[in-house]
Amino acid sequence: MTTEKLPDVWLSRDYPVLREACRRIDVGEFAMVWDLEKATGLEAADISRAIAALKRQGFVTGVDQRGAGLFAGITAVSGDAYRVVGLHPDSRTDSTQQLVAALLAAADAAPEVAEKTRLQKAAAVLADVSKDTAAGVVSALLYGVIPH
Repeated sequence: MTTEKLPDVWLSRDYPVLREACRRIDVGEFAMVWDLEKATGLEAADISRAIAALKRQGFVTGVDQRGAGLFAGITAVSGDAYRVVGLHPDSRTDSTQQLVAALLAAADAAPEVAEKTRLQKAAAVLADVSKDTAAGVVSALLYGVIPH
């Protein structure tokens, strides 16, 4: 029996579908497969697999096409989905801000100029990471896509 993990589909397939679905539903639209294809560049079969995976996680409500296991689209998203894609604040955002503040405080207290500079650079890099990227990476960590 192998212990090798399967390839990641969160960042390449599921997260982009969830992000676009949340964006559309937030403005009062449904997220139909053909719309998700155009927005994400993924094929319909991959969109359908993403919807099934997101549905299993409780992130979305998908419209099943006549029970065939294929989905026509997404009609609703959960509150957790809003937090994962960054539409609503969560503790991960606060944690990132706290880490930046802690790095800057450590830089202020560092006795050596080289250490102070490294800590300031680390804080600047972390602060410059886009909200979407940070949310995607942190959620991947929390959901076990990226090993701890």
